[in-house]
Amino acid sequence: MGDSTTATTATKKSSHHYVLISCVDTYGGHALAYHLANELERRPGMLKKHWRVRALCHSLEGLQDLVAMDVDLQQVDYKNPMVLKAQMKHVKCVIVVPDQTKERVVNACNVIDAASLHGVKRIQLASLIGCDYAGESTPMGGFYAIEGHLRNVYAYGRWCVFRVPMVHQFFYFWSRMVTQDKCVGMPISPDTEFTVIDIQDICDAMVTMLLSPRKQDVAAEDLFDIPDAAVKRIYDLTGACPYTGGAVAYRLNEALGGEAGEITFQELDEENFRRYLESLGQQYPPEQDPHGRRDPFRPDPRRVLTPATIDLMMDCFRVARETMQMGIVKDDARNLIGRQPKDLSQFFIDNQDQFR
Repeated sequence: MGDSTTATTATKKSSHHYVLISCVDTYGGHALAYHLANELERRPGMLKKHWRVRALCHSLEGLQDLVAMDVDLQQVDYKNPMVLKAQMKHVKCVIVVPDQTKERVVNACNVIDAASLHGVKRIQLASLIGCDYAGESTPMGGFYAIEGHLRNVYAYGRWCVFRVPMVHQFFYFWSRMVTQDKCVGMPISPDTEFTVIDIQDICDAMVTMLLSPRKQDVAAEDLFDIPDAAVKRIYDLTGACPYTGGAVAYRLNEALGGEAGEITFQELDEENFRRYLESLGQQYPPEQDPHGRRDPFRPDPRRVLTPATIDLMMDCFRVARETMQMGIVKDDARNLIGRQPKDLSQFFIDNQDQFR
């Protein structure tokens, strides 16, 4: 696939300033593109520039909601530098979201290189908490390698990295285990701590950094600006408190109104947990609402749980188990979005019907 295929019929205008997001056919990339497009539609008169989202993908399948939101959707070959460079036209900021394949490091670095060659001044990278503790040849270590490439290429530029933990919405993947076996099973010890965060809080933080009044050179009372002390290069976006597997089970049981200990934590070996995740890929897609719409922030296991993503999830649990460094809480998310991030217990309360 050497050429890009335009999935929208809208004419590109030089008056637009594009935010380019890579790999919007991943869960995180799609959520971010959807959230940003929605924000741009919601506050058109508040921004100095005429922003529009350009979204890159391996495949156009399942991305009709982005087309409907006037996102400039482009199917590209990430290994073709000329194709990537052409997509940088009129782009003022690039958000690099690594993909769900084993080529994620090469593909992400190619996007960074294309942005640099075209002279894009601002760039953000979505990365993972704990990647700096992972081995070089591991899936998580690949994210740290991408970070290193970004630092080298944009050494004196305007770059930042958002490291994130597992998102609340991935707990939908445990619903079958909870309903059938009354347990929350993970390949970690009972005392292993980790942090979690809601996907919409991640999107809020990254979009706030992009669209803050300071970045736009405008004074807007309705826009939250970033405190000077909160501006830095690497952000660790975490919830307000760490969790263990037992704490997750307790909060879920509490949300469901069950008797004490009705839902328990179970330490699983890696192979059993891997087989469980692989089996979820055979499930039906998430339910639609009466109007035929799906929740854009609810992951479809058939699309999300690719072999590379399952490998990555297993590596995240391994790093949490072996380093005990994944439960460190930071205030970065709160400082960027101006409020406490949503807690996992509230996610369970809001979505309790999915776990019954």
